[in-house]
Amino acid sequence: MKKGLKVTILLLLSSLSVFSQVNRYGTPLISRFDASATPGELRNLCITMDSRGVMYFGNESGGIVTYDGSRWSRIATPGIGAVTSLITDTRGIVYAGGRNGFGFLQPDNAGRLTYISLAGLTRSVERNYSPITSGAADSNHVCFSDGRRLFVSGHKSDSVTVTDLENELGIRNVSALLAFDNRIIIADNQEGLFAFSADRTERIPGGEKAAPARFVRLLPYDRDNLLIGDAQKGLMLFNIRTGTIARLPVVTESKTTVPGGSLTDVVLLPGNLIAAGYSDRGGVYIYSHEGRLLQHISERTAAVAESSVTAMYCNNTSNSQLWFCTSGFINRASISMPASGFTPAGGITSVCGTVAEYAGAIYAGAEDGLLVSYTDPSGVRRFRRKGSQGARVYSLAVVELREGSVLLAATENGLLQIDRNDDLERFLPGLHLTAACNSVRNPGVMVSGSPDGTIRTLIYDGYEWEVRHTISNAVTGRISDIEQTAPGEWWLATSDPASLVRMHCESNDTAFIVYGRDSGVRSDTLNSLAVINDSLYLCTGRGICVYDRQNDTFRKDHNLTGETFDDANIRMVTSTPEREIVISGCDSRNFDAMVTTTRQGHVVFRRQFDFLPDLATAGISYADGSVWLAKGQNLFVMDKSKLSFRYGDFSTLFTRIITGSGLVLMDGTFYTDTKEGQRIPSPIQPDKPGITLPNSDNSLTFSWTTTSYIDEEKTEYRHRLEGYDDDWSAWEKRNYRDFTNLPSGDYRFVVKARTITGFEGEELSYSFSVRKPWLTSLIARLFYAAVAGWLLFLLIRYFARRLRIRNRRLDSLLRQRNEATARGKNEIEGLEKYAGLVQQTLLPSERRLGEAIPNSFLLNRPRGTVSGDFFWIARQGERSIIAAGDCTGHGVHSALRTVMALCFLDEIADRPGYMSTSEILREFRYRLTRAFSTLPAGEVQHEGIDISLLSVDRGRKTVEYSGAAMQCFRVREMSDQEKARWDNGEFKPNAGTQVSGKYLLETVYGDRVPLGMHLDGDHVFTQHTWKLEKDSSYYLFTDGYPDQFNGVTGKKFMRRNMRKLILDIQNYPMSKQKEILEERLGSWMGKTQQTDDILVAGLRID
Repeated sequence: MKKGLKVTILLLLSSLSVFSQVNRYGTPLISRFDASATPGELRNLCITMDSRGVMYFGNESGGIVTYDGSRWSRIATPGIGAVTSLITDTRGIVYAGGRNGFGFLQPDNAGRLTYISLAGLTRSVERNYSPITSGAADSNHVCFSDGRRLFVSGHKSDSVTVTDLENELGIRNVSALLAFDNRIIIADNQEGLFAFSADRTERIPGGEKAAPARFVRLLPYDRDNLLIGDAQKGLMLFNIRTGTIARLPVVTESKTTVPGGSLTDVVLLPGNLIAAGYSDRGGVYIYSHEGRLLQHISERTAAVAESSVTAMYCNNTSNSQLWFCTSGFINRASISMPASGFTPAGGITSVCGTVAEYAGAIYAGAEDGLLVSYTDPSGVRRFRRKGSQGARVYSLAVVELREGSVLLAATENGLLQIDRNDDLERFLPGLHLTAACNSVRNPGVMVSGSPDGTIRTLIYDGYEWEVRHTISNAVTGRISDIEQTAPGEWWLATSDPASLVRMHCESNDTAFIVYGRDSGVRSDTLNSLAVINDSLYLCTGRGICVYDRQNDTFRKDHNLTGETFDDANIRMVTSTPEREIVISGCDSRNFDAMVTTTRQGHVVFRRQFDFLPDLATAGISYADGSVWLAKGQNLFVMDKSKLSFRYGDFSTLFTRIITGSGLVLMDGTFYTDTKEGQRIPSPIQPDKPGITLPNSDNSLTFSWTTTSYIDEEKTEYRHRLEGYDDDWSAWEKRNYRDFTNLPSGDYRFVVKARTITGFEGEELSYSFSVRKPWLTSLIARLFYAAVAGWLLFLLIRYFARRLRIRNRRLDSLLRQRNEATARGKNEIEGLEKYAGLVQQTLLPSERRLGEAIPNSFLLNRPRGTVSGDFFWIARQGERSIIAAGDCTGHGVHSALRTVMALCFLDEIADRPGYMSTSEILREFRYRLTRAFSTLPAGEVQHEGIDISLLSVDRGRKTVEYSGAAMQCFRVREMSDQEKARWDNGEFKPNAGTQVSGKYLLETVYGDRVPLGMHLDGDHVFTQHTWKLEKDSSYYLFTDGYPDQFNGVTGKKFMRRNMRKLILDIQNYPMSKQKEILEERLGSWMGKTQQTDDILVAGLRID
């Protein structure tokens, strides 16, 4: 009973402790800048940000330090000493107050910000200034106070009005101003709260209740209340409607931190949070809107070197980060980022790995032992080592034993067990356990692995863990991970060397199965195992694989994370209770990501994690309602609700634009001019006539930055010069670009930023022009035109005179030539007529073809009087030899070649003995070669004859064909077998073959060389031989018919159309086929002229 009461009290106290813990999830990520590395001195007293996002820090030694995301600069503020107050008005102008005056920053002609004093514009006789204690700005005014006077500068006025608060109201110790509800609220340490409006100052009802005080800051809390920061009293609320004042109800449970030091500054944070800064190393305290203390940032809790706060700033309306200055440092807390964490300052003493939640505490396995969270006396969650021994912890697991739940830690020195009484026991000391996994059905059974590959089964007997079985030499390498997927089925991953083994345990036998490349494991890097939704996943050097139990193999997985990480080195993966997948790995850098699955697919949050240090993640866990990542000596805690945040508005700014000659076009900022003569800084180029550069100064250098203050050195940019570049540049970290020797024209340079979290900013552009060189200017062109016109006039006169003389000579020569041409034409026409008569006399007629082959035709249409095509037939008993040829060229020369060819063929046919068509062509080639050998060498290459030779021998019952650079068509009826294959769609004609279902047309190709001097003398012509078949048809033709152009489309008839036409007319006798061919030729030609000589001869064997 007492033991149960003790456990109940412990659980209650731990839950209350967690609920009220400060830094429950650690502190925000801190960026720290050493003030000695900036242009100012070590202490900064105030901070502001302008409308462009540039930061300003008022320095104690005078001057203003600025930071634009890539460069620190300093603006001199002569005459005012230490800068004690900085404010930005609604127009974006920065005002500064100091110990000896006040003024504002204004761009000069080049855009450099310079300090302009307003002290000389006051209408006060007294010009001796006390230190400016505060300032405020509304939509119409900017106000400063030196404690006893109020200085008001109107936006549309060129003077500063002064209200003597001491003489009028007895106010002499003003330390805070606030623009609120169209009034300026004045806080005096002795007299309380007043309001200034319409050039009148009056006490706020109940305002005296706020005094005495040491006002540090006034802020709007809500519609009715002001948040007052008092150096001694802390945070208070003043109801401006009722005039009541009360402390902010800060939660002050027994362990809640009590701030030390004096309050120095207060700011509002995004999410209605409040940040209060304290001196004397008190640090920064972050409260909820209701006053609950959430986080404490100091030297003992976060990565800050000094925590005496001198100034703070946060633009809470743009979800930006918290800036705070301490002695010697400028710090930035990334309060809007989705991560916070514990660092060595929070008790993380060595590199961490796995994390687990148990009994209201967070446990972390580290290289020097087991770390556990606790609440220190100030109420802050910290970590310390559990126990005195520092053995490395490899894995943590919360298991339910019969005696209750316990936390088990596998270490290099045995097994640690912690129960809910916070009792720690070590079992099996001396055993080096690199991995461990408890049975799902019986958590009292554990399988563990060792560096040498030894597998041990551990059993819990209710009192202690003991080794029940030991298996050696079953696997090689260091066992790095173990998972169970079914009773008796264990998976072991090893390294050095890498392997994956399934251990199948039966009652009397244990089998080991190794999975390698033949089992789908395609990588030699095996990092870890995970069981998610009852499936086994293997993290490899080439993505994630899932076990396919049905096929006993592994395959690439796309269900968990899609295809985003297919080629990445995945170290580990886990899931949250909400079924998000958290993954860690490495590609171009170490990365972490969270993946959610929607109906539209996988949503990957990766770049939102890239601001974390580029260190390998050693552990991913879900604990205390959040995802914990172990990286080096850091534990980071991710807030999933912030993954879609923008993490602060930002702008991309040009910082300097300069020409090659050193002409500065912009150096700092653009600006617009007001009617009152003020210059308003602007991030964009103003709408006024653009810059035009002389052609002699056509080189430019652009420099830019981005006011995104999240790992800003990793911000990437891409750019292009419209009018010069075809496309955007690649994303790169460089923030400048040089252009040299730009041609004349109009240009627009555009740059775009992408932060490390993946958000892209708006495009920033700068337009300019480059003049054309003087030599191409309008005046120069007019001069060139005048000179050219004068020269042209002289040339025209000169050539006109020469032309007249030449024309007279040409007229005489032309008459003589025309007379000679007329005579020559008459002679040529007579020669062609005579040559045609000789050719027609020698050519055999269609009647001779009909005598040899009754069912035949001859279609012969010369293009002119004479023809280059010829037809020849000879009979040798029952054998008929038919030839169709085409001589190169046209006219008389071609006709004479046909006569020579006919004579050679007749001589060959008269020779005794039998000659095949191949032998006839060989002899014919020999005679041509001998005849052409007398011609000059340059003319021989143009001589040639294409010829088809067909032999029909009724005695031998054969048909022979040979050809030189020509072809013939052979048509026959299809066999019954071919028809059946055709009907079934199985008949596949060869090239040059067409079928109609009844007839088959085959193109018979001769040798692809014409007869002439260039033919090899040893060439043997191919001879095609067929049996003499009844009803088979043969067609000899020259290229005139298929090459004839259409009268409408201008396209050739082509051989494929000729083949189809011949197939279509096979049922007609040859005489009718001739008529159809002539009719089709006439309709195809239309009104166009005949292209070439046409010759077609057809015959059918009856």
